[in-house]
Amino acid sequence: MNPEYADAFSNRGLAYDEIGQTARAIQDYDAAIRLNPGHVIGLNNRGNAYRRLGQTERAIQDFDAAIRLDPGNARIFRNRGNFYYGRGQMDPAIRNFDEAIRLNSEDTQIFLDRADAYRQKGNIDLAIQDYDAAITLNPGSAESFRERGRAHGRKGQIDRAIRDFDQAIRLNPRDAGAFYNRGI
Repeated sequence: MNPEYADAFSNRGLAYDEIGQTARAIQDYDAAIRLNPGHVIGLNNRGNAYRRLGQTERAIQDFDAAIRLDPGNARIFRNRGNFYYGRGQMDPAIRNFDEAIRLNSEDTQIFLDRADAYRQKGNIDLAIQDYDAAITLNPGSAESFRERGRAHGRKGQIDRAIRDFDQAIRLNPRDAGAFYNRGI
């Protein structure tokens, strides 16, 4: 590996992250950022690693720095939204998901993330709108149908919930969550 190539360190860090070696991943992200202080991907990935380790101040510093460097990157806003979601801070989570969607309205997962935040806040109608958008973007997503079914269930719309759980099961017969939710 070329010791002067920041992307190599960042990529290896991501590989370490994937196999659960977060401390080693952070070392490589650190190296990438030392070589290139504007390494947005390294900052974003290190922010995610810090988030998983519960080092919240470091995580938010990295997300904020990455956004300052690349304010048009939907992935960073999504990651920062998930950071706030994980802390139970739904309003800033939703604001970040809003910005991520503004930047990339074709990413199903961002709609699912924002829908989950709306559901946590108790705003079930907005959650269902986002689940609908996710289904429109990816009608083969069992997760979208399962989660919309859960939202319908919270509203007491049992028939709609069951239809969504049935569709989730058709799309993914191994979706234990859909079976479980259909059964309760």
